Amino acid sequence: MLIGISKGRIFNILKKIFKKNKLNIESLNTRKLILKTNNKKINIIPIKSEDSKMLMKKYINACIIGSDMKNEIIKNNYKYKRLNFFKCKLSLICKKDFFSIKKIYTNKDVIVCTKYINISKKFLGKKYILKKMLGSVESSLLIGISDCIVDIIQTGETICVNNMFEVEEIMDIYPLIIYKKKKKELKYICKKCLI
Repeated sequence: MLIGISKGRIFNILKKIFKKNKLNIESLNTRKLILKTNNKKINIIPIKSEDSKMLMKKYINACIIGSDMKNEIIKNNYKYKRLNFFKCKLSLICKKDFFSIKKIYTNKDVIVCTKYINISKKFLGKKYILKKMLGSVESSLLIGISDCIVDIIQTGETICVNNMFEVEEIMDIYPLIIYKKKKKELKYICKKCLI
């Protein structure tokens, strides 16, 4: 069974959970793209969440990604189950100054940089001009590309250190396991890895 796991926060936390449940993943210091575990039936592939839709079609049995990506790219073709090992939020963020905050509420042509175009459209409506960025979203605000951003906040430390302000929370984000219609993948993974 090949399980795709979103790189970053989710992968780092899951490694600890797997280890606690006696599922050891080979070292990430390797250049290998598919990681073996001490369970011969389970292999792990670290993935970019954006690739999960394509990979789920026929290459992997299940993937563990953030709920934000489920809303962006995975539609109703698959089943999913919420995993409760951490939570963060998607928020509208601007610089912590009067003019930035005032502009968001009074002007029509407010530029928003984000990775989450679909979610942002639903939340913000037509008043905002959305620009897709896959990285450096917070930097776009600081160097003047955007008036505000829609991005993930976990601890709030980054926005605090960089003199930013959370204007409004859009949604909670949590890990999901997405699997094909057969429940055996979900049961097996939960039994061997996550419980």
